[in-house]
Amino acid sequence: MTQPRNLVRGAIAATITLFISAAAQAITITHSDRGSFQFTNLVNGIWKTPDGSYQARALNNGVPVEFNRNYTVFDFSLLSGTATGATLLLWLDTPAGPGLAPGYQSSAPSETLSLFSVATDPTELLAGDAGTNPGSVFGDLGSGTPYGSQSMTAADMGSYIAFDLTAALGDINTAITNGSSFAIGGAMSTIDASYGTGGITEGIFRGSATGDPASQLILTGVVPVPAAVWLLGSGLLAFVGIGKRRSR
Repeated sequence: MTQPRNLVRGAIAATITLFISAAAQAITITHSDRGSFQFTNLVNGIWKTPDGSYQARALNNGVPVEFNRNYTVFDFSLLSGTATGATLLLWLDTPAGPGLAPGYQSSAPSETLSLFSVATDPTELLAGDAGTNPGSVFGDLGSGTPYGSQSMTAADMGSYIAFDLTAALGDINTAITNGSSFAIGGAMSTIDASYGTGGITEGIFRGSATGDPASQLILTGVVPVPAAVWLLGSGLLAFVGIGKRRSR
C-alpha cells in the first residue's frame, strides 16, 4: 500500500511543481488588431490609415497638416492568473523598397513614442472609418493614463522596440480577470518645437504594414486557460484511481 501512496504523493508534487513553473514562465501573445488613426486639416478630417499601418507621425507642409496615433490590441480571453510583468514589442520596419517610407523618418537624432490606456472599445478601433466617431478615437489614443515611453533612432530599424508596461499591470490584470481585450494607444511625444512653422516631417513606424512581424506582448505570471489545467487535473485523478485499485 505504501508504493501507490508514494506514487500519488509524487504525482501531486509534480503537478504542483508544474503549476508553479507555468505561472513563473513568460508567455508571448501576438496582437489581435493594430493600426493608426490620422488627423488632417483636409476636408476628410480623421480616418484610419489603410494597409495595416501602425505609424505615429507629425507632418506639416502647410497643406496638409497631419498627425497619426497608433494602437495595438491583445485578446486576453484565454489567459488566467495575475500578471507580474509586461513588455510590449513593436517592430520598427525598414524601407520596403526604393522611395517608400522608412520606419524612422525624422531629422532629429531620436524620437519617442508614449503609450496610453485606451477607453475606446476594441470593436470601434477595428471598425475605423465605419465606426461611430473616428474623431474621438484619435483623441483617445493619446490622452489616457500614461503607460510609459520609449525612444528610438534610425539605427533601430529592422528590430523590435521594447516598452516596459509595468505601469499598465493594473489594467492588464483587470482585462485578464474579465477575459476581455486590452488596447494600448501610442502618440509621438517629441514633436519638434518648430513644427508649426511648416516643412517638418517626423514619423516612426512609418512604413509599417500588414505583413510586418507581429506586435507582441510578453507577460509573466499568467497561464493559458483552461485546457492545460483540466488536463493536469484529470491526469492526477487518473493517477489517484490507479493507486487506489493497486492498493486493494
